Amino acid sequence: MPRRKSVDVSLDGLAGKLGAVIFSESPGFLCVLPQDIHESILGRGNSVAEAVNNWDEKLKAHLRNSTTGDPVVDYVQKILSSTTPDHVQSFYDQFYPVRKKQ
Repeated sequence: MPRRKSVDVSLDGLAGKLGAVIFSESPGFLCVLPQDIHESILGRGNSVAEAVNNWDEKLKAHLRNSTTGDPVVDYVQKILSSTTPDHVQSFYDQFYPVRKKQ
Protein backbone atom coordinates (compact mmCIF):
# COMPACT_ATOMS: atom_id res chain seq x y z
CA MET A 1 0.00 0.00 0.00
CA PRO A 2 1.46 3.40 -0.93
CA ARG A 3 2.29 5.81 1.86
CA ARG A 4 -0.34 8.50 2.35
CA LYS A 5 0.60 12.14 2.85
CA SER A 6 -1.21 13.96 5.64
CA VAL A 7 -2.90 17.23 4.61
CA ASP A 8 -2.79 20.04 7.16
CA VAL A 9 -6.30 21.49 6.99
CA SER A 10 -8.63 22.84 9.65
CA LEU A 11 -11.98 21.04 9.63
CA ASP A 12 -15.29 22.43 10.84
CA GLY A 13 -18.34 20.67 12.21
CA LEU A 14 -18.38 17.09 13.41
CA ALA A 15 -15.22 16.15 11.54
CA GLY A 16 -13.33 18.91 13.34
CA LYS A 17 -14.74 18.03 16.76
CA LEU A 18 -13.87 14.36 16.36
CA GLY A 19 -10.38 15.15 15.09
CA ALA A 20 -10.75 13.61 11.65
CA VAL A 21 -7.54 13.55 9.60
CA ILE A 22 -7.20 14.22 5.87
CA PHE A 23 -4.73 12.35 3.66
CA SER A 24 -3.80 12.97 0.06
CA GLU A 25 -3.94 9.82 -2.02
CA SER A 26 -3.76 9.84 -5.78
CA PRO A 27 -6.15 10.73 -7.34
CA GLY A 28 -8.08 12.21 -4.40
CA PHE A 29 -8.35 12.60 -0.65
CA LEU A 30 -9.19 10.40 2.35
CA CYS A 31 -10.85 11.41 5.60
CA VAL A 32 -10.47 9.12 8.65
CA LEU A 33 -10.76 9.19 12.43
CA PRO A 34 -7.32 9.24 14.05
CA GLN A 35 -7.72 6.57 16.75
CA ASP A 36 -7.38 3.41 14.62
CA ILE A 37 -7.26 3.54 10.85
CA HIS A 38 -8.21 -0.15 10.54
CA GLU A 39 -11.38 0.22 12.65
CA SER A 40 -12.21 3.71 11.40
CA ILE A 41 -14.71 5.23 9.01
CA LEU A 42 -13.12 6.09 5.66
CA GLY A 43 -14.41 8.86 3.39
CA ARG A 44 -13.08 9.37 -0.13
CA GLY A 45 -13.44 12.26 -2.55
CA ASN A 46 -11.84 14.25 -5.35
CA SER A 47 -11.55 17.22 -2.98
CA VAL A 48 -11.20 17.63 0.78
CA ALA A 49 -14.84 18.75 0.98
CA GLU A 50 -16.06 15.68 -0.92
CA ALA A 51 -13.98 13.37 1.30
CA VAL A 52 -15.38 14.97 4.47
CA ASN A 53 -18.97 14.82 3.17
CA ASN A 54 -18.50 11.15 2.21
CA TRP A 55 -16.99 10.45 5.64
CA ASP A 56 -19.88 12.23 7.36
CA GLU A 57 -22.48 10.11 5.52
CA LYS A 58 -20.60 6.88 6.28
CA LEU A 59 -20.23 7.85 9.94
CA LYS A 60 -23.98 8.49 10.24
CA ALA A 61 -24.74 5.12 8.62
CA HIS A 62 -22.23 3.37 10.89
CA LEU A 63 -23.71 4.94 14.02
CA ARG A 64 -27.24 3.91 12.97
CA ASN A 65 -26.19 0.28 12.40
CA SER A 66 -23.62 -0.17 15.18
CA THR A 67 -23.68 -2.66 18.02
CA THR A 68 -22.71 -2.40 21.67
CA GLY A 69 -18.97 -2.10 22.23
CA ASP A 70 -18.22 -0.71 18.77
CA PRO A 71 -14.87 1.16 19.02
CA VAL A 72 -16.01 3.96 16.68
CA VAL A 73 -19.17 4.57 18.72
CA ASP A 74 -17.19 4.52 21.97
CA TYR A 75 -14.72 7.07 20.55
CA VAL A 76 -17.48 9.39 19.27
CA GLN A 77 -19.36 9.24 22.59
CA LYS A 78 -16.19 9.93 24.57
CA ILE A 79 -15.28 12.99 22.47
CA LEU A 80 -18.79 14.46 22.27
CA SER A 81 -19.48 14.02 25.98
CA SER A 82 -16.30 15.92 26.87
CA THR A 83 -16.96 18.96 24.66
CA THR A 84 -19.27 21.92 25.17
CA PRO A 85 -21.56 22.71 22.21
CA ASP A 86 -20.66 25.93 20.36
CA HIS A 87 -23.92 27.70 21.21
CA VAL A 88 -23.47 26.92 24.93
CA GLN A 89 -19.85 28.09 24.88
CA SER A 90 -20.95 31.31 23.15
CA PHE A 91 -23.48 31.89 25.94
CA TYR A 92 -20.82 31.28 28.59
CA ASP A 93 -18.40 33.65 26.87
CA GLN A 94 -21.03 36.37 26.63
CA PHE A 95 -22.51 36.19 30.11
CA TYR A 96 -19.68 34.75 32.19
CA PRO A 97 -16.54 36.62 31.13
CA VAL A 98 -13.25 35.41 32.52
CA ARG A 99 -12.21 37.49 35.51
CA LYS A 100 -8.55 38.13 36.04
CA LYS A 101 -7.18 37.36 39.49
CA GLN A 102 -5.57 40.30 41.21
